[in-house]
Amino acid sequence: MASGVLNMSRGMGTALGLALTGLVFTITGGDTGGRGTADHAFAVTAFVLAGIAVAAGLVAALRSEGTLVNTTRASID
Repeated sequence: MASGVLNMSRGMGTALGLALTGLVFTITGGDTGGRGTADHAFAVTAFVLAGIAVAAGLVAALRSEGTLVNTTRASID
């Protein structure tokens, strides 16, 4: 059951990420047909995704350590 929940959440994350990327690309004019506009929309989308990646890295770096991490470290020592 746990593997099914993990697989479903991974699929939902992929679908939402793709939807967000398409939304940003469309809002910034990527679907208008012009090469210059599509290049601009791609650049904006790349910067938005980079910002999300940096924010996720900061959250991961600043979160408190959980008991699983502490237990694993204790068992290694």
